[in-house]
Amino acid sequence: MTVPDPGDLANIGADGRQLRLFIGVIALFFTFGQALLLTAFDMPLPLRASVFVPAWITALCLLQVRGST
Repeated sequence: MTVPDPGDLANIGADGRQLRLFIGVIALFFTFGQALLLTAFDMPLPLRASVFVPAWITALCLLQVRGST
């Protein structure tokens, strides 16, 4: 039984990884900006919790780029 090369298991190509990296970086800046503004203007906690969604998208995109999935 042979173990496949991890590079052969990628289900997205270079273009897909580049797109996910781009979206992840844009979402990262949006997340930091949103968190900064909501904290600076002392918004209520439920509104500050809305940072979770863009942070989740950021993490998902960057982890997919790293894992080539």
